[in-house]
Amino acid sequence: MSKHNLYAARYARLERLPASVISAVEMWSRAGRRATHAWLESKYVFIPINIGNAHWMCSVVDVQSQVIYIIDSYNEEYRHVGDKLLEWICKDGEANEISVGRKSAWKIVHKVLPKQMMQKNGSDCGMFVLAFSRELCMRMSISPGAEPPGIVFTSESVADKRRRAVHEILKMGIQGRIDTKRPNVACSPNEKTTLQQVVDAKSPLGKQFYRDGATEKLPRVRIKQGRMVKQMVVYQPFILVLMSPAQERLLWKYGNQRCIQMDSTFNITRSKFSTFTLIARHPDGFYMPCAFFITSDERQETIVYCLQVIRDRIKRKYPGGTWCPSTFMVDCCWAETNAIEQVFPKARVLWCQFHVFQAFNRNITSKLAEKQGVQVSIAISPKERGQIKKMLWKLVKETFKDDDAWDKAYTSVLEFCDHKQKEIDKQFGDASWTTWRSFRKYLETQWGRHRKLWARHFRSGLTYGTQETTGSIESFHGRWKARLIADGKGDIRCRRMDWLIHHLQHEIIPRYCDKVCQAETSIAPARVRKAMFHVLDEAKTIDGMKDVEKETTDDEGTRFSVSYRVNYSGEVHNVSGLETLEDCALDRDHTQVKCSCALGRNGQVCAPKMKAMLIENELWT
Repeated sequence: MSKHNLYAARYARLERLPASVISAVEMWSRAGRRATHAWLESKYVFIPINIGNAHWMCSVVDVQSQVIYIIDSYNEEYRHVGDKLLEWICKDGEANEISVGRKSAWKIVHKVLPKQMMQKNGSDCGMFVLAFSRELCMRMSISPGAEPPGIVFTSESVADKRRRAVHEILKMGIQGRIDTKRPNVACSPNEKTTLQQVVDAKSPLGKQFYRDGATEKLPRVRIKQGRMVKQMVVYQPFILVLMSPAQERLLWKYGNQRCIQMDSTFNITRSKFSTFTLIARHPDGFYMPCAFFITSDERQETIVYCLQVIRDRIKRKYPGGTWCPSTFMVDCCWAETNAIEQVFPKARVLWCQFHVFQAFNRNITSKLAEKQGVQVSIAISPKERGQIKKMLWKLVKETFKDDDAWDKAYTSVLEFCDHKQKEIDKQFGDASWTTWRSFRKYLETQWGRHRKLWARHFRSGLTYGTQETTGSIESFHGRWKARLIADGKGDIRCRRMDWLIHHLQHEIIPRYCDKVCQAETSIAPARVRKAMFHVLDEAKTIDGMKDVEKETTDDEGTRFSVSYRVNYSGEVHNVSGLETLEDCALDRDHTQVKCSCALGRNGQVCAPKMKAMLIENELWT
């Protein structure tokens, strides 16, 4: 027996390897460029098998015991797989002058997996093969007979094993060939499959990670391979929350116990990430973007994390109360709905009526088609489709006398579907055409149970304004994209993420802050700046910033105390309280900033105070 105990063969496509063609397996069965020894000299040989280009299964050849084990995640018996493998083993042993014994002495055993280990979907078969091979390689033993192969894992843990495999590929690369002179040396970087990481995948600390299998701590990544972009599940998505102090103030002032609209847009950068926006309504009637968060997916868990970050930041900034909007207006998206209900259990989620009726129209068009089958006589007329649309529109838009009246109108829609289905059943048979029945079931399961989300009747008494749709935030995203396209700098879908962040921080957010300033002061922001700089021009005795010192003290890691020393008219004045500058600007109250001069002690505006405020606030300078 050779010193080599393990050999992992390249995968075999069953339909391409008939028993009569030994040349098909010669490329991976003999020693040479791809292997350091003949495969039949190993103790175990692992061969992944592809069935019909649709399913993967694992086969393990125990050369010493002369047993071929077939392991399938569905517990299916592929007897022809074992027969073909046995033919290849015998012919390859004969061709390479390796004794494998008589063909009749070999056994073919199909392993029976317990129920908790069986595959439960249609996409994890390849990962099951890797999991089987990995566990058997670690144990270097396999149980005899048809018993389970001594592997202990459940089908629910396959997702964790997938993350482990991604991490190991990112760390070690993919070895394309083995150097026969240095078999233990990894391949050079140019021979590895090129992997481009979207987020950082750091190595777990210590060997304890691999021994204990702490898979929940694995980095969750998304990779690209060469020029081919391969979309993989992002288990730890890219998340970036953007909310300036001014936006925090707006969200606290105009979003607490009021309506917030939330929606996402995409195709803004080449990363294909989604950009979520939260907008609040100003008393003057316009809507303001109060927070942005950019994510690589739109799963419920990702949205929950972003909303929690926004909620906690406002709570730290304003510890006197709890920030909670009264209502959220969103699209017909269950991920957003469930995330909002999880983070803000006291808030009410409302669905945009435009998107609700858009979903109705799509299903009316698909399920109640004008022509179905070959019989034109059973086609649904435009008049019937118009009737059902009118009845649904009434349920969405109108306010009824009480809940019983709405339930009665909803029941009439279901009865209308039943009546139309009975007419078809009476004429063509019970099972000939079930379109109305399927549409009725769709209404009951998808909409009837969640009527409070989309029916206007159940919104009475809520604080959400007069708008029943997400038109304001859709309009904001539309104007935003149109402005980006019109600037003549090329396709926005080819731009980088840092460009988007710069655009939001230095163009979008300041523009809306100026709009709020103009609405609250009735003065254009340009005139405000001009007046302030005019005051400074008059105070010509203010020296430069050579003698100005900025001191910051950390209070519990969340608050800072900012003060300046300003030299004015030969005297040094202390200006403090500049950490509240954003609040002062939004509240139009500068008294929180203190100065040691005579005017400053009386709470009035003075030249040292204005100089310090302008230096602290880079937006004005």
